[in-house]
Amino acid sequence: MLSVREVKYRPEIDGLRALAVGLVVFYHSGFVGFSGGFIGVDVFFVISGYLITSLILAELDGPGFSYWNFYERRARRILPALLIVLTVSIPFAWFLLTPSNLKDFSQSIVATIGFSSNFLFWKESGYFDTDAALKPLLHTWSLAVEEQFYLIFPPLLMLAWRYGKRHFELIVVAGFILSIALAQYTSVYYPTAGFFLLPSRGWELLAGAYLAHRERIFPIHLSGRLAGALADTGIVLVVVGTLLFDSSTPHPSVLTALPVLGAGLFIAFGREKSVANYILTRRPVILIGLLSYSLYLWHVPVFVFFSHYMLEEADSLQMVGLCLLSLALAFVTWKYVEAPFRNRRKMSARSMAVGLLSLSVVPMAFGLSGHFSGGFPLRLSMPTALKRSFARLPEPACFDSDGISKRPSDFCVYGHGTGKIDLMLFGDSHAYSVLPAFIEAARRQEKGFVFVSYSSCLPFLGLTRDQARERTQSCRALNDAVFNYVREKKIGRIALAAYWGGYTDGGVDRANTYHLQMREGDPTGKKENREAFLYGLKKTIRAYEKIDVKVFLIGDAPAQHFYARDVYQRIYFGSERSPKDAERALQQFSVSETDHLDLTKFSRDAFERYRDRADLVNLDSFFCSNQFCRIGTPRQSYYYDRHHLSIVGAEHVAEAIEPLFETK
Repeated sequence: MLSVREVKYRPEIDGLRALAVGLVVFYHSGFVGFSGGFIGVDVFFVISGYLITSLILAELDGPGFSYWNFYERRARRILPALLIVLTVSIPFAWFLLTPSNLKDFSQSIVATIGFSSNFLFWKESGYFDTDAALKPLLHTWSLAVEEQFYLIFPPLLMLAWRYGKRHFELIVVAGFILSIALAQYTSVYYPTAGFFLLPSRGWELLAGAYLAHRERIFPIHLSGRLAGALADTGIVLVVVGTLLFDSSTPHPSVLTALPVLGAGLFIAFGREKSVANYILTRRPVILIGLLSYSLYLWHVPVFVFFSHYMLEEADSLQMVGLCLLSLALAFVTWKYVEAPFRNRRKMSARSMAVGLLSLSVVPMAFGLSGHFSGGFPLRLSMPTALKRSFARLPEPACFDSDGISKRPSDFCVYGHGTGKIDLMLFGDSHAYSVLPAFIEAARRQEKGFVFVSYSSCLPFLGLTRDQARERTQSCRALNDAVFNYVREKKIGRIALAAYWGGYTDGGVDRANTYHLQMREGDPTGKKENREAFLYGLKKTIRAYEKIDVKVFLIGDAPAQHFYARDVYQRIYFGSERSPKDAERALQQFSVSETDHLDLTKFSRDAFERYRDRADLVNLDSFFCSNQFCRIGTPRQSYYYDRHHLSIVGAEHVAEAIEPLFETK
């Protein structure tokens, strides 16, 4: 067994850190070829598990392990740079974020300091969701996972060490198997929880821990040439994962073993001469590895705040500049914050504690006050009527309710009058978005209607999706339940509303997140989405036709490029605008009619094929004129976000909905 009391410095591991952080930064930059760059975090987890376990084992072989020293080192390593980034981010958040976004940011500050932000983001959104890309502290989830691991792992290691060193490897292997099995399970049924939470991530850290233990008790001796080849193979596996993985790849899952194995091979054999060792031990690469923690912390706030300022993502040239800015901030932070705090000779534990407490006062105070104030709404000078116009209806029980397909009695009934209800509104969140239009039209016509919707659920019969199985099955079951309800209640008309352009073209971001399938196991992609869309449309119209039900297809309201609140905040922040100036600015930020028609062309053409059997309710004339589709007026927003209408926006199109209630 090795008896060294200190862990020897390995420059090639700093090179591996440089590779890992580069993958993550380039993934967030959107550069071509880095669709799977998020696996850089998995590489970090393996490195962390290896280094920390090596350190603990070295102390156990030497003077003995001290919890105080261990957590003091963690505090010196993690907190100073983190608190600086949080503090510097606050003024940018103050001037660039809407009250709701600032409240979320404030909550994430508190959660980040408490190393629990992974729980917060798990509840808020998925990592690959569009909204998630505008969260300045989203990346801190990985810090939370690591620190949670290091609260649990050292005590378990100590117990194993006390009652028999052979138990350590047994604990690690058992934990690895259980964790990777859970990762595979959650990737199918609970992908967001699987992504953010420790139980399905722990195996990656345990992989590094296993390497550290085997290295000390049974080091593998291979020829330099073979070891170098294995090290090169490890880096190739990481690169392959970067090229092949994307946001649709189940992750973490057994597929994630590819980059984890790659990182493990390089850590195990990277000391030997190899192409990978040569590249990753160059001085500039090692320097980036030394800066990797600060660079990881800085790059997301820099990218996100720039997007909020510009109200759009950076182009390639701008992104290069943002990467260089992040690197410069990382260097300054490493040299003047990280290095001084880590130097135990120059900064005692007491001085360190006082310094960290001082650095935490501002972000913690801001985080708490931002949460309780609702995001400091008094910063904005928007007209009161405008602030109110962002509202949408409170979510009824018949929207996004799990198990509602088994309880059709819980479908919502709206409207006036005492006559027979002869209309149903059904669809995804866009059906919920236009619900106020139906409520207003029903009031004018003194009629009633039935409503139910389920987010991201295309209201077509016979389809499935290559995503979380539970949600897919619920959507399919709800489509069947609605059809049976309409047939049994003898409802004569059904209005289907959905984010049509999202399913056929990936929505305004052109991101394929819906993965429609005609059968489970079918390949997915834009072409397959469109084929499944046409199949489902035909099947649905034909099915309702057979039971003598008239189908209405509610056209998409124009999907905007920018969030409505962000647009109006930019226009009104700090001073009242004249209506003329506000109108000019609104046109600048509203989607062009050309872009809207391009996004909805496929679904429109599909609906046109069935114009004799289903009526399309076109909403364009209520939003589009002079080559632009307005996001609102200077005093009212038509949108809640980018493609969901506010109550005001929905009621704006009530006139188009009224004919659906008229007796024919």
